[in-house]
Amino acid sequence: MRSLLPFTAASSLALFAAAPTLADVTAEQVWTNMRAPILAMGGQMEASATRKDNRLEIGETVIRLALPMGAGDVSITTSGMSLAENGDGTVALLHPAQMYARFRVDGPQGLLAAAAMTMDGASYSATASGEAGDVTYAYSLGNGSFRLGEVNVPEAPDMQIDMSGSMSGMQGTYRIQEGELLTVTGEGGMGEMSFDVEMVDDLGISSTGRQVLSGGQSGFAMTIPAGKIDLMNLAQGLRDGLAVKVTTEGARLDSTTTSTLDGELLAVQNYGYLTDSISYVLDASGLNATGRNSDIWMEFQVAEALPIPIKATAGAMEGALVMPLNATEGTGPFTLNTMIENLAIDEALWAMIDPGAQLPRDPASLTLNLSGQIELLMDLLDLNRWMQMGPDAQSPVLLHGLTLDALRLDLAGLAVDGEGSFTFDNSDYDTFDGIPAPEGTLSLNASGVNGLIDNLIAMGLISAGEASGYRLMIGSVAVAGDGEDTLRSVIEVKPNGQISANGQRLR
Repeated sequence: MRSLLPFTAASSLALFAAAPTLADVTAEQVWTNMRAPILAMGGQMEASATRKDNRLEIGETVIRLALPMGAGDVSITTSGMSLAENGDGTVALLHPAQMYARFRVDGPQGLLAAAAMTMDGASYSATASGEAGDVTYAYSLGNGSFRLGEVNVPEAPDMQIDMSGSMSGMQGTYRIQEGELLTVTGEGGMGEMSFDVEMVDDLGISSTGRQVLSGGQSGFAMTIPAGKIDLMNLAQGLRDGLAVKVTTEGARLDSTTTSTLDGELLAVQNYGYLTDSISYVLDASGLNATGRNSDIWMEFQVAEALPIPIKATAGAMEGALVMPLNATEGTGPFTLNTMIENLAIDEALWAMIDPGAQLPRDPASLTLNLSGQIELLMDLLDLNRWMQMGPDAQSPVLLHGLTLDALRLDLAGLAVDGEGSFTFDNSDYDTFDGIPAPEGTLSLNASGVNGLIDNLIAMGLISAGEASGYRLMIGSVAVAGDGEDTLRSVIEVKPNGQISANGQRLR
């Protein structure tokens, strides 16, 4: 079952929030400021606003956003609130103890999906300060709960969803600065947030799950070119100043999901990890995404396919992707890195696949770091251009250079490391049958290859004859290294299509 955490968290904050500065601000100025981000993105935010003494009473609020290409629209209706001037230049945002939100997605032919959420926010408080056009909001929530219901998906009339949850210890600030380039920035922390979900789909498969998110700090910054956002062409938005940055650190997530059919177990999916750091930056320079999770555990079971659960742990996992998104003048740099540290599987699984303990059971690790140069012939976020491309159109992404900065694999007694670099001739797609002709060198070193093959023979997974074939194949591209059971290989690719391994021509 897909996680509903991002949808629920966003919906819950939309019910509670409003966003910290210093100076005098009126209730009307706060209301204008709260609406500014929605209006800047081309949406609508409507509600009655009535002045009563020191308060501005805001009625039921409706937010509408049009979907691209006439696909329909999304609307969110929330309970009203009061903006009370405190007499010191600040404004209190007063929500009812029981709040609600109704979500609706309509297409050209009518309703696509609808749902409603109620929330207990008695301990929620928020205060706005600042000046007209530049307002900061400070909020806190001691304890709150919510429930999602009234789910209606006409295309899946038998689907049932029941979701509830609780939140505690939330606090933070955010700031909205109006202008041609509207900016929204904020940071906050969370004590704990939990979600309980029960879902039955059209096939009668029942899934129950629980997710718990605890601790952590997050921050965000968004710049919106007011009135210039086109979801079908965000590339132009990036040129006009659109930028998004999201960071998270120190948050723990634990999730469990069980699926059944007619009372019989189908699958179990449990996992958890600590988010050490996550950063997503999207702006005119492109995408820069990095992340590291640690203390990872997972357990999967498919009742009919596996006799025992698959359990594993990992010390850490890291990833990074940096690349341009808009068309480049010449080439632009990219990086793609991944790392898995100390991946270990449960002893019960080892006992099933290797009862004689032939293979070393040390945790596995992998490091793979790539970088290079690419040329973008068009803006990747221009969906209109993508839709105009035919099946025989040239790829808009041209690879000009690729470097293997680091490769390291440790697995079942086998160790491999390597490095290399290649350039690519994008005028020649014939020499290598459909890919730009490469030129460069790849160097690899390995240890434990023959030991692994011997162990696989002892386990009965391959025969001695098959092992001889594998050794012959490896010997065609590698030579003995300096140590026992070590191999090395230098693969060279030349512009004329020749490929050699350790000086011996392969092609």
